[in-house]
Amino acid sequence: MKPGVVRLLSKYGSLGPLVWLATVVTTAAVSPGFPSPSNGLLPEGDAAFLFNTGMLMAGSLSMLLSAGLYEFSEGELVGVAGAVSLLSYGFATCVSGFMLVDLGEVQVVAQYLVQISALASTALTSLFLWGRGWRGFPVAMVCAAALGLAMGAVQGVGPVEPSLPFQASFNLWQAALGYRLATTPLEDLAPVEPPH
Repeated sequence: MKPGVVRLLSKYGSLGPLVWLATVVTTAAVSPGFPSPSNGLLPEGDAAFLFNTGMLMAGSLSMLLSAGLYEFSEGELVGVAGAVSLLSYGFATCVSGFMLVDLGEVQVVAQYLVQISALASTALTSLFLWGRGWRGFPVAMVCAAALGLAMGAVQGVGPVEPSLPFQASFNLWQAALGYRLATTPLEDLAPVEPPH
């Protein structure tokens, strides 16, 4: 593992959730009725270009964070799987934002992949970090995800359907993870040796 690479990728990757939040807030301000239960997190009309551009940037930054998490995992299977899930999330977020031309169902499928990848990344990354001795952080990640899912359920959204509350909680832990990896002293990024 190269701790300097982990910190650099995490530093810039942690900006993705801020771009996501700014995009959602700005889109909601210019597009009454966003998000809608029938159309998920896909705005219509003039707000679509703004939303799509923001999602493209947010997804790209999430992919940077996934690369930092991958480097940090040093080939541990659960950590790699968490990083790949986060990469899938970033890619699907880009796809949902790359559709500047209406391609119909492709954007809807990408929104479902965003949700499923976020769920998988939360579970796998929490498990990986727990194994690395980061006890409080994974518990907070799972609690935030559970709260987001519960809030979505109250709105009548299923666990794999696009849900603004869950996406908000996922982006919160993504920002916290990026910040934690970016600010942890280099010597503390080294893996914990398992007891013999």
